Amino acid sequence: MYRKLKKSDLALQEADRLMSLSFQDPFGYVAAAKTYTAYGKHEEARRAFDKAIATKAQPYIYLNRAESRPQSDVAGRVSDLQEALKLNPDPDMLALIGDMHLELGQFEAALPSFDKSLTADPKDLETRIHRGVAFAKLGKTARAEADFAFVRAEAENSAEGLAHMCRDKAMHNVMLESALVDCDRANSLLDRPDY
Repeated sequence: MYRKLKKSDLALQEADRLMSLSFQDPFGYVAAAKTYTAYGKHEEARRAFDKAIATKAQPYIYLNRAESRPQSDVAGRVSDLQEALKLNPDPDMLALIGDMHLELGQFEAALPSFDKSLTADPKDLETRIHRGVAFAKLGKTARAEADFAFVRAEAENSAEGLAHMCRDKAMHNVMLESALVDCDRANSLLDRPDY
């Protein structure tokens, strides 16, 4: 609450107080870690996450720690996601690992995570778009277009789905001609009075 009120001194005092307590459930330590992260106190945040994990390792702790790490700490972020996966094999976490590789231009490394995620949830359009981008970046145009065609068919009447695909293609500078077609289709849906 203090963070929302922009009272950083009180927020940090509350985080320190939470760290001084002994919890059976790690949530208090995670709350402290998130507060420390919000104010750039990364060493304190690391200690709070470590204390939370020592109390009771749970997937959400690793996800929060991965989220709190600097973007450049890909190895740490991937490691946290892999630990969360050991505790709860969730396709969304696999997709997140693929997304991290995609962000860094590690397109080949992204594919196994996207493939496993799509095996569990073949209709996950966001992951399919991201895999299509990775394929396109690797020059595997036919594989990329197959993913994009699947999304186009599934999202035929979804402006959001088509706009998402258009945006991701443009952001990654792949298949720009078909990205324009996707954008045009999304806009035409939004222009319909019955949408």
